[in-house]
Amino acid sequence: MAPDSAPARARLRLEAFCNAIRLAVLFARSRTRLAGSAGFAEGMSLLASWLDLYPDTIHPQLAVDADRDAALEIRSNALQALTDVDGLLSDLREISLVKSTATRLQVRDVERAFARPRPADALSQDSVRQQLDYLRAQTPAVLSGFDQALASFDGIETWSELHLHSFAPDLSTLGNVLRLFARPIEGLAAHDGILEDAAACVTQVADMGAPLDVTTTVQVATTPHAVEPGQPMRSACTSATDRLMALEKMREARHWFETHEPSSPIPVLLRRAEQFVGKRYAEVVQAIPPELLVQWDSEA
Repeated sequence: MAPDSAPARARLRLEAFCNAIRLAVLFARSRTRLAGSAGFAEGMSLLASWLDLYPDTIHPQLAVDADRDAALEIRSNALQALTDVDGLLSDLREISLVKSTATRLQVRDVERAFARPRPADALSQDSVRQQLDYLRAQTPAVLSGFDQALASFDGIETWSELHLHSFAPDLSTLGNVLRLFARPIEGLAAHDGILEDAAACVTQVADMGAPLDVTTTVQVATTPHAVEPGQPMRSACTSATDRLMALEKMREARHWFETHEPSSPIPVLLRRAEQFVGKRYAEVVQAIPPELLVQWDSEA
């Protein structure tokens, strides 16, 4: 986006005024209505960058409530606005991909074609696939916004899990829609920034002598200066990296089931398992009935 463009100037004014999750969502709604997938990508990028740059000071701040759990829940509710069916999600579904007089293809048409169960009046999946393939080959700009939006979405989801822990909102509805169109982009700057933020958390927790948690795991390569050879931190960071990689694999598996088998209970179980990663054994056991654990263990 050109720095002197109207959207760019609007972003700068917003940032100077206030860094708030709900404000970023409103910006995303307005840009989506004006510029379709490209505008939606701008809004998602703004939110991802704000979360990366202002993890502690972005509104609603944790100081909004003396009860930390209540404050985390308030932040979670603000992010949950990304999946408001009467808000941003509705704007996203209204985006027109094909605007010819003969046919009109919207995001909601693609979503309905691949829904489970599939509505009787939905377009055929083959027809939708052909149109998307044509758009990707002939007019890639129409779908490139979804590529960028998915990259920002992944960064936002990662930030939520790192900073909100068990209060992280379920954003899978939005993710499922974006994955119908997007070709994932590697190395998004906002996502890299979130990993660097997590690396700083690793250093801080290590200095305090606290046990590592999934909220402080990150690849050691992102902060080579944080660990000197021979320090005990090396093995802890290696373990943390392995745990983060395993968590990412779990997340990828959940995304696959959410996309291809949305009616299956497996995504729910996998999401719950993700939330347990890094928790103490006692916390996990308290959340699962002991008799169920015994049954699962005997059936394995």
